Amino acid sequence: MKLKSLQIKLFSFLGVIVVSSMFLSYGNLDTRSLNEEKGPFLHYSAEIEDPIFINGTASCIGAKNWTWAENQSWCSGEGTIDNPYKINNLSIDGKENSIPIHIINSDKYFNITNCVLYNSIKTEEYNEFYSAGVVLENVSNGIIYNNNCSFNLGYGIFVRSSINITIQDNIIDTNIRGGIRIDESENLYIIRNIIDVYDTIYWNFGLNMINCNNSYIYRNQFGTVKTGISLKGYNSIIEKNILFKRDYSPYYYEDIFGIYVNGSSIILNNNTIRNFEYCLYIGEDSDYVNCTDNIIEGSMDEYNLGIRFYISGKTYKFERNKLTNCGFTISAKSNNGTIDIDTSNTVDNKPIYFYYNETDLNNLDFSYQGEPGQIILWNCNNSNIINSKISVNNFTIPILGCYCNNLSIYNNSLSNNLLGVHFQYCNYLNISNNFLFNNWRYGIAISGCLSISIINNSIYSNGNDGIWVLDSSIDIIENYIYDNGGNGIYSYSPQYKLDTYVKIINNNVKNNAENGLYLTETSNLEIANNNISSNIVYGLYFSNKNDTLLYNNTFFRNGAEGIRYFSGNIGTIRNNTFIENGFRYDRPSILITGPDNIVIFENIFIDNEIGLFISSYSENNTIYLNKFINNIINAKDDGNNNQWDNGSIGNYWDDYIGMDSNHDNIGDLPYTNIEGSANSQDRFPLWNNKTLSLPIWNEIPQNQTIEFGSNFSYTVEAFSPLGIDYYTINQTNFNIDANGIITNDSSLIIGDYWIKIYAFDIYNQNCTAIIKVSVLDNTNPIWVNLNKTQSIDIGQDFNYNLCAFDLSGIEYYWISDEINFSINNITGQITNITTLEAGTYELVVRAYDPYNNYCEDIIIITVGIVENKSIPGYNLIIFTFLFGIFSVLIFLRNKHRIKK
Repeated sequence: MKLKSLQIKLFSFLGVIVVSSMFLSYGNLDTRSLNEEKGPFLHYSAEIEDPIFINGTASCIGAKNWTWAENQSWCSGEGTIDNPYKINNLSIDGKENSIPIHIINSDKYFNITNCVLYNSIKTEEYNEFYSAGVVLENVSNGIIYNNNCSFNLGYGIFVRSSINITIQDNIIDTNIRGGIRIDESENLYIIRNIIDVYDTIYWNFGLNMINCNNSYIYRNQFGTVKTGISLKGYNSIIEKNILFKRDYSPYYYEDIFGIYVNGSSIILNNNTIRNFEYCLYIGEDSDYVNCTDNIIEGSMDEYNLGIRFYISGKTYKFERNKLTNCGFTISAKSNNGTIDIDTSNTVDNKPIYFYYNETDLNNLDFSYQGEPGQIILWNCNNSNIINSKISVNNFTIPILGCYCNNLSIYNNSLSNNLLGVHFQYCNYLNISNNFLFNNWRYGIAISGCLSISIINNSIYSNGNDGIWVLDSSIDIIENYIYDNGGNGIYSYSPQYKLDTYVKIINNNVKNNAENGLYLTETSNLEIANNNISSNIVYGLYFSNKNDTLLYNNTFFRNGAEGIRYFSGNIGTIRNNTFIENGFRYDRPSILITGPDNIVIFENIFIDNEIGLFISSYSENNTIYLNKFINNIINAKDDGNNNQWDNGSIGNYWDDYIGMDSNHDNIGDLPYTNIEGSANSQDRFPLWNNKTLSLPIWNEIPQNQTIEFGSNFSYTVEAFSPLGIDYYTINQTNFNIDANGIITNDSSLIIGDYWIKIYAFDIYNQNCTAIIKVSVLDNTNPIWVNLNKTQSIDIGQDFNYNLCAFDLSGIEYYWISDEINFSINNITGQITNITTLEAGTYELVVRAYDPYNNYCEDIIIITVGIVENKSIPGYNLIIFTFLFGIFSVLIFLRNKHRIKK
């Protein structure tokens, strides 16, 4: 019994050893590739002259039904499931006047195999869905297999009102109307076809399915210049397809989709989609959509969005989708629904943090799986996103919120994305102290929101508008908005909601490629204390229908008008300064074209092409107490009934030639040098005694230099026997107060700023000086959370991301060892390029700013030794051990027999 027990234990142990060896050897086994499945392969042998037309229900004499077809040389079989009709190995030229194979009204089983079907009839618009290499209408039980349906003037394959159709392993290439079109059909199998759509005239689809149900779309390859797969229907699976957009599209169209679905109960699994404007678009009528394990890739050379869907009371689930150079975009239509996006979804290998119906979120909730690739909040309240840096170099919206309240977005750096932040239907948001730059479209986008505060942000070098606002109430205060590719600030209210408002106060808006401010149909508009300068077109374009307050702004050197007031009425333009506007296009500093009843007073116009121009479309405006100094043309009036005084006092004109004999500071004669067809005049021009001494500088202002990031302060002083009334400057990055103290109005970027300084006496006589303020960067970057010691196991890959900060940005990263390691000099990611042997590696790392300042440190990388699962000679060891076990068993058994 003891021997038997010992034998059982030994054999049990032997079993464990064998099973263990199987698992340990598993990693070295080859697995079968899923790509082994058969693809398109053509071999045809016969070319026939006439196209094939079969009407399965035709019964008249000479009818071309299946009975007729059985007697043709190109058809065999009996039309049953076991012996279907076969149309094989043919080449049919439609000669641009027929359909190569056209089958209607059939319930027989049939196969179309190994045929070349081309040059179908050219279709006109009224019947464009009809022609193809193969057309099936009102049929069932058909298989289109291993054919070449290319170079047709309609579609490659067209199916309508049919059931149980399989389209498999076909080549469908360069058809004018598109690849495959299927209407009003079900039980469809679209498998392993190669579909290429080169046509750039009609911009058609690879696979277009309209009102189709119970479809299985599997392992197809699509190359297209418009949409790969479009599916409208339900109960369908789209799986393991490869789709890419042709990169030579001659025009830009935003509505270009990799996969477009609009229906219910749809599974999208393990597809690869590349370079479409919308790689995966889920329509607003969709419900119960499950999207898993898809690879979605954009290109940095084109406008590529990743996954877009609507929040509209529906159910969507997203798991393990890998997005590169793109992210999620959402349109909010409802506050209801079930959306599941977990952190297994990634943007450039960084997790997506999605929260629904949560409160009191903070930075721990946006970092527990690592640095965020995207943050999406839906119906979340009382939460803070602070000190995040999201720069994934792609078309992602890093912070996206819908139906949220009481959020604070503070001190984040959001760059190199699609947008900086986008909020829809949210209330009581505070977006402050953020850097939003180099994003593809907008820095900040707000739509349908109330009580939004955008305060003290730096918003620059974005591809379109710095701030984009739609139908919202918003305060835009003390922001620095410059060098954007569109407008500095854009606001539009197509619904024209009277309960909304826009306040734009104390901002610096400069060097934008279109307009500083573009505001249209915006209710309750207040624009005050802004510096608006050097914008390519208008400083301010606005069209408004109710009261507008516009005061204390400076408009300097905008290319066209400083202000173009297009339409509306009852507004006030007060106490603004206009300097050197219109230089680019010989335009006026203010153009009033359309609105009536505008009051323009206490403004200063200096060195402009035209000071103020009222067009023929505007009337009943009042202009007084303004100062026109050194403009090429002070004023022009083509309107009707505009008053250039208020009935007792007019404006100051530097070219007035009259006198003031009664010393009441009003000229004795009207000012008549207002150009234009209205023949307007200022009846009460302000008088200036030009015999008085001009102001002079106590000390001539000098050029100045400051370090980037520092505040500027410089004092100038002028003298006049009449006293200095006020100082002004022509630079909107700076302010000057009544004491002549010049300070920066907002953060100054690196470069030279030329400031023209004016000192005016009480009669508007002035002295001027020009100084240069040079902003330099001599400060080194600093490391952010640099881990100087790294440890990995032998055989393990090394992966570490450097992160440094500099006010000027990080230009590139550098490492000393480029034999064993490589670095992405933009992102700072360090990886090994050789197999690292055990030991210690000393790596010098640097981060450079654009001005060649750098920080430097040393990272020590230790490579250790761990147990290797693939032990050299492992099989020999196992064999030797097993042989020893068997030897012991035999010895014990023989010994037992001897004792007996």
